[in-house]
Amino acid sequence: DARDANVQRMRWTLEKSGYAVTTTSVTTALAFLGNVGSPIIPIRLFGVYMAGLVVSNYLLICSSFPALLVLAELRKKRVEEKINDNVRRERHGVEGSESTTDGAAV
Repeated sequence: DARDANVQRMRWTLEKSGYAVTTTSVTTALAFLGNVGSPIIPIRLFGVYMAGLVVSNYLLICSSFPALLVLAELRKKRVEEKINDNVRRERHGVEGSESTTDGAAV
């Protein structure tokens, strides 16, 4: 089943890369949060903003990327079906052409 294959593929991907992606996002957010200790207000605000941005990006990637992969797979399947239908129609048209009474092919 194609759905099971997608689930297996997603599970394998998360097992292999989930830890690395989570670790880099957490350490990057913590590094930016290190700016909170700065006495310079714009630097402090930049650190908080960037830490929030990194966390938001991580959450969006974890939720939207798998969904986009599923949508891409569905689109790919629809395109393949259209191509197969067109090929079938062309074959049917070629096989179905018969000669007319004067010998010319239709």
